Amino acid sequence: STCGCGESRREYLQYPTCSTALELPLELDRIRCAMDAIVDFLTEQVQLRVVAPPEGTHAEREFQWRQCWGEWMSRIDSDHCPPKAQEEELRIGPTTLATDPGVYHLSGLMTPDECIAVTQWGSVEGATHAPPDHWSPTLEAADVSRRVVVKLDSGDPRTPLPPAAAAALDAVVVRTFHLLRLPEHFASTSEVVQVTFSAPESVVPNSPTIGLHVDQNNGNPTRWATVLVYLNDVDPGAGGGTIFPLAQPDGGDSTIGQALLDNGITSTSEACVLTIDAPGEVSIAPVDGTDAAAALTALARDETAGVRTEPRRGDGVLFFSATPAAPLQSSPRSWHCGGSVAGSTGKWTLQIFLTLPVDVVGAPNEARAFLQAHTIVE
Repeated sequence: STCGCGESRREYLQYPTCSTALELPLELDRIRCAMDAIVDFLTEQVQLRVVAPPEGTHAEREFQWRQCWGEWMSRIDSDHCPPKAQEEELRIGPTTLATDPGVYHLSGLMTPDECIAVTQWGSVEGATHAPPDHWSPTLEAADVSRRVVVKLDSGDPRTPLPPAAAAALDAVVVRTFHLLRLPEHFASTSEVVQVTFSAPESVVPNSPTIGLHVDQNNGNPTRWATVLVYLNDVDPGAGGGTIFPLAQPDGGDSTIGQALLDNGITSTSEACVLTIDAPGEVSIAPVDGTDAAAALTALARDETAGVRTEPRRGDGVLFFSATPAAPLQSSPRSWHCGGSVAGSTGKWTLQIFLTLPVDVVGAPNEARAFLQAHTIVE
């Protein structure tokens, strides 16, 4: 199961041992397409997860990081957009993009001033972060760029919020609760607010380089809804949207997503086993579910598949990770990812993760009633 990192990798990967690969359709052309997707998926996993040691000393890397960060932030600071009639948009209501699970576009969920207040806080706090472990300026021009993601937790006492940013976050939480008819006291125990910056990459716009996932991953099984807000505009045609490859206006097929969940996979990065045996040698092994992860990733690259949103400052996306039909399980159609950002600007996003109240966790009937009471009414 060992291959080098050179030209022989593709030949090695042509015959994965994943048992579920034997269940692929029998038509030869479809088998070849499926096998090609698996090869591409495993190859990309190697390219994304195996990185060379960063160049330069720690001090040199920190200096280069500060320079890059300053350039990214200056481009966002110079980006302007006209004010939006946010309150009028919210009175009109959300626009349905998909059902089962629901995916909704929320126009003007935050005002430009609110977005600027949060990104300015993030810009200052992000500058104090050390460079990511794998980061090096030379990676910016690589064929497969490593996405640089800086995450800030608004509840972290080490990153205190200035008044304007705190007011902006409070306002968007109140609007979210209003949309979902949640009581105010729900906020104290059942929501987490996170602000994230994704640096521009040298890849095709809207590539799923961060991996597809359901929001119950990373040990968060009780998440049931997420609100994501784009805090800045990106360059035209640069991508940066959110991709739901299995979502359709009328529901759509859930076979691929369910196959991953049935194998205990909540992120496509879990759909293979990769180890470094020695310098220049990498072991990459498929698992049950690798074929489904490969098919899902291929769908995410297909611009005609599923639902895709466009990043516009102040606009939001609300989606449900669980449904009343299966209130304590991940929805197999809720797989999604943030598309890569090309160009020069990068992307700031704000995420609000909602979790089930403690008193309904483990109680299907109570959880179903809760979700039915707090869905979107059009």
